[in-house]
Amino acid sequence: MQKAPSGSTGLLVRKLQQIGRGDEARVIEDFSVDNRLIRAMLALGKQAAQEVVEWGAKPVRSAKKTLTLVERLNAGRQRAHDAGPQ
Repeated sequence: MQKAPSGSTGLLVRKLQQIGRGDEARVIEDFSVDNRLIRAMLALGKQAAQEVVEWGAKPVRSAKKTLTLVERLNAGRQRAHDAGPQ
């Protein structure tokens, strides 16, 4: 499994298939995405978000300006730059 790209992630399913008949038959490896595992992981994430009331919850609006993710990251970078090396 390690030979396949992304094989170490556990998200791939390995199947052996026979091609041809008789003396000319060959067995090849076929890799595909494990959709059942991905669906289970997404369902688990959804359940966890629902339990902490983050799923489908509307954002709380306040009088303060809501910063975008980019603005928050840039502000953090600026603070780190201003602090200098530690």
